[in-house]
Amino acid sequence: IGEDANLGPALGAARLAMLASQNYSYDEVFKRMKIVKKCSINDELSKNINERYITWKKIVKENMNLAKDLMEK
Repeated sequence: IGEDANLGPALGAARLAMLASQNYSYDEVFKRMKIVKKCSINDELSKNINERYITWKKIVKENMNLAKDLMEK
């Protein structure tokens, strides 16, 4: 996670605007941010979340059919 990670969207928009203006070089716009924390993927958590997502998609699919039936009545 970069030092200014909470500014990501605004920083990205500002960088795009700087490049579009053609007043700044690529090296001026894209400077390395200080890394304050490294993140890694927890494989077990990722597996559990993916299984829940698959179940959620099944629930949504079934509920769509029920919702259509309700709307027709």
